[in-house]
Amino acid sequence: LRLTEAVGHVQEMEEQLQRVDVHGIMQSAIARSEAGELLQIGLHYKNISRFKKAIEFYNRAIDIDPTFPEVHNNKGIAYKKQGYPDKALSCHNKAISLNPHYAKAYTNRGNAYFNLGNPEEALKDYTKSLSLDPTQVKSWKGK
Repeated sequence: LRLTEAVGHVQEMEEQLQRVDVHGIMQSAIARSEAGELLQIGLHYKNISRFKKAIEFYNRAIDIDPTFPEVHNNKGIAYKKQGYPDKALSCHNKAISLNPHYAKAYTNRGNAYFNLGNPEEALKDYTKSLSLDPTQVKSWKGK
């Protein structure tokens, strides 16, 4: 009887695997990989202070995979560096909505709030960032 149950279970698992959309999973993985490559190019431009060019690559990555929180977060950093804290705030909000456990996005959103003259909201985000990742002590640097 146990062998019959085991065979039945294996057959059920095989049927479930056949229903998995392997093509869709592969397409999603390829898109994330392409978006990741564009993120890396954007980071390169951000690191050499070419923020407008960085944003171009972040936008291309978002076009491919709009659910990639790291892209939105880094786009926000580039906007902050250009002096657009309102646009930065919007990007960090999007990153947090995609991943509510993304400590760096809370740190950066806190910076945007601080730059917009809202230290109370900044403090909330710095506190949240530290609760998610205690290594985010840079949240407090200069604040």
